Amino acid sequence: MTSPTRKKVLQIVAAARKKGEAADLIGLDLSKMDFSGAELGGANLSGADLSQADLNGANLEAAILIGADLSEADLRRAKLNQSDLSGTDLFKADLFGANLSKAKLIGAKLIRANVIEADLGGANLSDADFSWTDATQVNLHGAKLSRANLIRANLTEADLGRADLRMSNISGSSLSEANLEQANLNHANLDGADLSQARLGRANCRQVNLNQANISNADLTQADLTGAKLNGANLVGATLVQASLHGTDLNGASLSSANFEQAELIQTDLSMATLNKAILIGVDFSGANLSGTDLYGVDLFDSNLNEVIFEGTDLSEARIGGTWFGNVNLAQAKGLDTVEHSGPSYVDLRTIYRSRGKIPEKFLRGTGAADAIIDYAASLAEQDVRYASCYIGFVAEDEEVADRLYGDFQQNGLRCWLLPEPLTSDDSRKVPSMGPKWASEKLVIILSEGSMQSDWLQNQVSVALKQETKAKATILFPIRLDATITDAEAPWAAELGRNRTVYDFSQWQTEEAYRQAFEPLLRELEATDGGAI
Repeated sequence: MTSPTRKKVLQIVAAARKKGEAADLIGLDLSKMDFSGAELGGANLSGADLSQADLNGANLEAAILIGADLSEADLRRAKLNQSDLSGTDLFKADLFGANLSKAKLIGAKLIRANVIEADLGGANLSDADFSWTDATQVNLHGAKLSRANLIRANLTEADLGRADLRMSNISGSSLSEANLEQANLNHANLDGADLSQARLGRANCRQVNLNQANISNADLTQADLTGAKLNGANLVGATLVQASLHGTDLNGASLSSANFEQAELIQTDLSMATLNKAILIGVDFSGANLSGTDLYGVDLFDSNLNEVIFEGTDLSEARIGGTWFGNVNLAQAKGLDTVEHSGPSYVDLRTIYRSRGKIPEKFLRGTGAADAIIDYAASLAEQDVRYASCYIGFVAEDEEVADRLYGDFQQNGLRCWLLPEPLTSDDSRKVPSMGPKWASEKLVIILSEGSMQSDWLQNQVSVALKQETKAKATILFPIRLDATITDAEAPWAAELGRNRTVYDFSQWQTEEAYRQAFEPLLRELEATDGGAI
């Protein structure tokens, strides 16, 4: 079929417009043709070949271009607003300054395209391929980019405010000085991306991958980074005021001079991270891992450091006041004698026990501790004092065994607490579950035919195993009352039975058999680190 001329195409469009219809240009070969400034609004160009065509300044408003070939086409300043380009090939197309607001580009291919200063506000680009695209200063405000591929794209100074970027791949891309305020980046991959000086205030970054990313001097005020991966990321000078980083991985991250004021870092992994000169006022560090973390000269006023792991943590010249140290081992921390105290801080008895009293006298005096407490801590340091504790998790039918274990543990100097399965979701006893408050405690879990059917128990096992990975210590101690665990087919139970010592209490009602099972369990609970010192 002979390709129609520009004149003929425009005549078809004009005639259709008079009839109030869409011009039928489906599947036509219009490659390399000159349509600069042409009026093609509303035309149906689905499947048409417009490769290398000149559409500079053309009006394609509300046009249908589904599956069309626009590779290497010149679409500079073209009007494509509200058009449908789903599945369109725009490889190396020039869309500089084009208007694609509210357009559909679902599954479109824009590989190596030029969309500098283009308007894609409110456009639907779900599953589109933007890899290696130059999108400097592009407007993608409110655009839908879920599952889109933006690998190595240049989005410098782009406006992605309120954009939907869920599960998109933006690895290695440049988003320097971009606006991502209130954007949804849930489960997005930004591995190695450049977000320096970007604005991410109130953005949803839950479960996002930002490993090795450059986020220096970025604004993440009130951003939600729950469960995010920022391993080795650069957040030097970043603002994370009131941000949520619950369970976030910041292992080896650079956080010098960052502002975390009133942020939540509950159960966050900050091992080997650098936070010198960071502002950590009012931060909740409950259950965080600060192993090998550099906290030189940080502000920790009014911060919560309960259940924190301080193994090799450098607190030299840190500033504290109103700071809480609950159930932590301060004997493992460095530089405590150089800490600056601006007011009293709270150091609980469990911290003194777990530290075996090996806390510098100067530090304790600075916290406001009484002389009697300081003398008591010193006396512990001179003795071989051990302190161990655990929870006992069980379902109602195994309560008799739990009560016996509780009494025997207490009698043997091991402090413990009962952790029964809640009777209902709103159990009036307010039974706790393993979580940040008990992150460093050990858990003896009673396995039986009845408890193995409990979703609650399975959750306790799952959470405890995750805590073991973070704390790098043994936390879970399963015991069995029958052979159910050995024959279990459920993956979690089978794995537990294969890879863990499960103490045999199946004959617990016989005194001799009970003692043969109890004594090795007690020795292991006293010997392993976790809640123990």
